[in-house]
Amino acid sequence: KEVFQCGEDPGSKCFISNGFEEGKVLSTEKRITTRSGEERLFLISTAPVRDRMGIITSLVKSFRDVTQIARMDELAAQSELKYMQLFDNLLDGFAYHKVVTDENSEPVDYIFLEVNKAYEKLTGLRREDLIGKKVTEVLPGIQESDFDWIGTFGKVGLTGEPIRVEQYSEPLQRWYAVNGYSPAPGTFAVVFEEITERKANEQMVRASLEEKEILMREIHHRVNNNLRSISRILNVQASYIPEEWDWTSKILKDTQIRVMAMGLIHETLYGIEDLSRIPLAPYTRTLVSRLQEHLGITDDTIEIHIEIPEELTLNIEAATSCGLIVTEVVSNSLKHAFGLGKTGHIIVSCRQDEEGGYILECKDDGAGISRHVDFLHPETLGLKLLNSYVEMIEGRMTVNGEKGTSIAVSFMENEEAGSVIY
Repeated sequence: KEVFQCGEDPGSKCFISNGFEEGKVLSTEKRITTRSGEERLFLISTAPVRDRMGIITSLVKSFRDVTQIARMDELAAQSELKYMQLFDNLLDGFAYHKVVTDENSEPVDYIFLEVNKAYEKLTGLRREDLIGKKVTEVLPGIQESDFDWIGTFGKVGLTGEPIRVEQYSEPLQRWYAVNGYSPAPGTFAVVFEEITERKANEQMVRASLEEKEILMREIHHRVNNNLRSISRILNVQASYIPEEWDWTSKILKDTQIRVMAMGLIHETLYGIEDLSRIPLAPYTRTLVSRLQEHLGITDDTIEIHIEIPEELTLNIEAATSCGLIVTEVVSNSLKHAFGLGKTGHIIVSCRQDEEGGYILECKDDGAGISRHVDFLHPETLGLKLLNSYVEMIEGRMTVNGEKGTSIAVSFMENEEAGSVIY
């Protein structure tokens, strides 16, 4: 002790003396101020040196500057503390798992490695009851759930492919929106939120919409029945008109046809899923067929072709106006364009133009229209109605009387239209 002066407190053993007495490698950390006045941390180690008899004859003392390592350790500790604070203060639930597979490398379970406080809050499960446990132990019966939780998220851990699902957890009786990803092979993490209340609200809205759809279908059904009743009344009334008033009978029959066209809209809406859009092709085919029946045309002398894409749909207002336009033009062609017993063709088409509008066209290869007919200032009821139908959809009508008759109406669909205009 007289030889090795270490400057320690008188009441403590000298570090070097301890090396002689204990006969083993000893290490300690000590802060030392350098000549430049900088305080640095050193790792001081002593190792005994023995002679052939095993007696300690000397000590080897080494110094290692570990200031930088200590700083890195301190930064790592601070970073870990920040990470844990972030982890624990996440509002979303977080859990980290290890996938358990069978002999065929198929996921059959998973083990909880870590969870945050939000996980406990959102599931009602406690961390101490989870860590190191299998999910089948924590949530018995999870294998029988309608959704394959183990297989789905086990695949995430095995393939590394992320996933997002919204599912109901039968064991927890709650809905969750879950994002799953794999931080390392054989593991997966989930970040999730509870959406039970949102799902309940969605269900209420869905039920309300279904109830409204049922009500709307019933309304359309009743309107169609009422229009059919009006059509029957017109038909009966026409039968009581004297022969000398034949023109009155024709007016009633034409009105009956127009009522039929409007009623067909409601009949169509009653049988389709989307009550806001009318598929124009099937509606037009049925409309033309009904027109032929009303006019008593049963032979095949006049062929009618419908050239409308099956996927083309219009809102109720536009579809109703188009139906009424087709009714006026096609019925006029059937009655006046072809002579008795002559053959002919009528084509009804509708397509979208480059600007997103629509072009409805009805044309025939009949006798054509007299040059004296003024479409802008019509005198007949049919043409006046035709102009009013075009105005309903703010359309523009063009007429070509060469080689038959072609009437085209171009219009833009009014997206805000939500009701039928008669």
